[in-house]
Amino acid sequence: MPMGKRNKAFRTKNQGINVAALGFLFDFDQGANYSKVQPVEETVKEDWFQAVIREDVDLFLVYGHMPSDEGEFKIILQAIRSQNKESPIQVFSAHTHVRNLLKYDSRAYGMQSGRYIKTVGWTSMSGVKTDPKFGVANNGSQTVHRRYIDNRILAYHFHSGSNASTFPTDYGKNFSSFIHVIPHVVLKKPVQSKVVSTIFLMSSFLRFDLEKGPFTRDTIFTNAPFPNKYIYIKKVPYEITRYTFVLLDQSNLFDASECTKPDINVKETRGDSQIFGPKSIKSHLSKYKTQISLASNSRRLILRPGSIKVDDGGSDGDDTPHKLPRDYKIPDMLP
Repeated sequence: MPMGKRNKAFRTKNQGINVAALGFLFDFDQGANYSKVQPVEETVKEDWFQAVIREDVDLFLVYGHMPSDEGEFKIILQAIRSQNKESPIQVFSAHTHVRNLLKYDSRAYGMQSGRYIKTVGWTSMSGVKTDPKFGVANNGSQTVHRRYIDNRILAYHFHSGSNASTFPTDYGKNFSSFIHVIPHVVLKKPVQSKVVSTIFLMSSFLRFDLEKGPFTRDTIFTNAPFPNKYIYIKKVPYEITRYTFVLLDQSNLFDASECTKPDINVKETRGDSQIFGPKSIKSHLSKYKTQISLASNSRRLILRPGSIKVDDGGSDGDDTPHKLPRDYKIPDMLP
């Protein structure tokens, strides 16, 4: 039995654009026993999907928790194009945590907006058919613009035309008041004050933030939503504990890839295709040299480490210019 509605047709309020929206998930096989993700290859053959792609719509909106350049999206787009060759297609993708705009054809684009809430992606397009009272009919020429906005309060001030005084709302200030960072990972009992506690975790173990408050079963599922074993061993000699981490992290006794497949492996998701070598960085940053500081006196533009993206839309997608960040090797284990 399908979970939720598999597609939705709607008409936009302001411009009268008829949209057919579809949502997909990659071939995830680590869910609970009572759930199953149907592969894209099977979905595109079903009657309901074939009926949707034959509709006369102004825009196909395709969401998917999978990379925009993977074969699953290509299968979906090929299926749509087999029955609807002209309608614009806008894809919003995810999963690999990179900034990227991909052009599939002259009227189909895929947008991915970075890692977690590190980036706020903004996409706009022209050339989509609208209600005559709002604009002209589709002339066959489509243009897509995108912006990768850093998740920074100053960026929000700038784009909303506000400042530190006018930007906050009562709702936002109330929400911020009860967000905390957990002060301690382990709180010892008084009798344990002289006993050293050591925790070994896989580097991909934590999938979300630990917040202040009780550590419950719900917290376990939220932070590590995959099968895990928690092993507690008492009175282990320190010398054994000391070298256990070395064995787990550097030897072949433990392979993190066996427990976290490539689609959820932290080291895989850190492989940003958006980072380039020194030559391309120099070329990419050259356009910023002509910028004039907004300060009262002219000062050199100070670049902070961050994403530098060149994609099918060019090199102007980053809302804030950055310099190349340092890269750090992530171990399989964390002590």
